[in-house]
Amino acid sequence: MKRFFLLLVSGLICVSLSLAHNLERYPEVHQWQALLNQMDVFEKEHARYREQIELLEMRVKVAESKISEMQSLKIKLKTQEKTIARLNLLERRLKRAEHLLVCTVTDLRCEFLLKSDKEENAVKANMTNEMSKVIIYQKSNIHRLRSNKSKFIAEAPSSFKYRRDENWQVNVERRIDRTSRVAFSTYLSHLLQELGREHVIVFDQVEYNEGNGYDKLLGIFTCPVSGTYFFVASMLGFPNQPVHTEIVLDGSKTAGMDSDSTGGGEFPQGTNIAIFRCALGQRVWVRIIEHLGTKVYGDQDRFTKFAGFILWSDE
Repeated sequence: MKRFFLLLVSGLICVSLSLAHNLERYPEVHQWQALLNQMDVFEKEHARYREQIELLEMRVKVAESKISEMQSLKIKLKTQEKTIARLNLLERRLKRAEHLLVCTVTDLRCEFLLKSDKEENAVKANMTNEMSKVIIYQKSNIHRLRSNKSKFIAEAPSSFKYRRDENWQVNVERRIDRTSRVAFSTYLSHLLQELGREHVIVFDQVEYNEGNGYDKLLGIFTCPVSGTYFFVASMLGFPNQPVHTEIVLDGSKTAGMDSDSTGGGEFPQGTNIAIFRCALGQRVWVRIIEHLGTKVYGDQDRFTKFAGFILWSDE
């Protein structure tokens, strides 16, 4: 066995020497080997170039994306430039409109002042006429009362007869002169809903209006004679819907009404009175203080009312 192995090794050595001798005899084999080596080098360079190309392609894509973004930004900038130009144009137009508005307001103010002067003169003339009518009416009352003075004194109770001197007669005459015929009574005939703060309650139905002091369109009583007045108001609300109202003199509170139920489906009603001096031309009305519900009740049963009368005049 050992001998066979030695023979095999000897044969391989001989073959190797023979191949080496043949390579030296054939130079084409060396050239082919050189070409193979160059091809390996070229393949390595080709792989490196391919990596560089892929890197360049990625950079080109990034550049293209940035270019697209820049183009979009350019379009937006152009749009903004147009918008700014439009805003500048609108601003110039607004300034012209403001200038025209100021001129128009100035003209209207002048016209209003002229009209106010005319209306003031008309009101003064009307008040003068009304005062003349009141004076004539009061003079007729004085004349009538003086003509009945003797009869009044004669029919006075015996307990007063011993005081029928001149001063007592003057006091009686004044007491009678101060009773002017001014009184009104109104009520609300329909429901009122969605009322805001300081909303005027317009009592649309007039039962009595001696002296024509109450305006049913505005819901406001204007004092036709200076004096001391008595006013009363009553408001009916709905269950669980409180209504707070007040009697006001030229916007100042004189009395308040609170219509608030305690549950159980009851309709709450608040009533109050007010006694105060009211000068000629002053106004009295009923308005909302606070409305926590949605309705104020009103119908032909006359649960919601507003009334008043003069106690004595200042004349």
